[in-house]
Amino acid sequence: EAKAAAVRALQLKPDSEDAVVVGARTKLAGGFPDEALEALNELLQKNPKAGKAMQLKAEVLLARGKPDEAEPLLKDVLALDPGSYDARSLLLRLALARQQLEVATKLVEEIPPAQAKNPRSRFMQAQLALAKGDATKSRDLALPLLKLMPNYLPLLRLASGAHQQLGELADAENLLNQALKLAPEDLGLRRQFAGLQLQRRAPNKTMETLKPVLEAAKADAETLLLAGKA
Repeated sequence: EAKAAAVRALQLKPDSEDAVVVGARTKLAGGFPDEALEALNELLQKNPKAGKAMQLKAEVLLARGKPDEAEPLLKDVLALDPGSYDARSLLLRLALARQQLEVATKLVEEIPPAQAKNPRSRFMQAQLALAKGDATKSRDLALPLLKLMPNYLPLLRLASGAHQQLGELADAENLLNQALKLAPEDLGLRRQFAGLQLQRRAPNKTMETLKPVLEAAKADAETLLLAGKA
């Protein structure tokens, strides 16, 4: 039904923002990011304030490892729509990755009051609290959210990190174990889980966690280092 609606949108208004964005997403899904960017750029030349197109272009640029090009677009989206969770959350992620706590704090403080208590805003507040070293606040914000979003990987990792900082290693391990079951191919998550098991002095469990990677044709240096410590 959703696919049929997208096709109808393209047929009825091929030059509309929604139609172009749907078409760009289809190109991305098909493995044609250059064509998707070309369509988005063409639309933005005609309509520089096309927020959905700017958002999608920023996401593509981030996926390509170009945060400096994506950031101005996300800021423009947020200026057009301060309630855009997608733009705000990506800007927050960039600020935290760069350890720009003042920028991150401003992004969270400027969440519109009407949205401040919704789950996605609470998650951003928990991210900021952990980055500032307030693991207790981060944990207390994150745990109620897990009842609403039990399979949301970023939230599981965040709550686990808060538990770990507080020395609640069993709780941290349980959450990472749940996350790894959801994303067994996530190498970073697997290493994080193995590192926690090593911290809990469980070398056999550590090796079991690392086994799928070690049995692969080429294990990375960080994984080999963890295995060596086990």
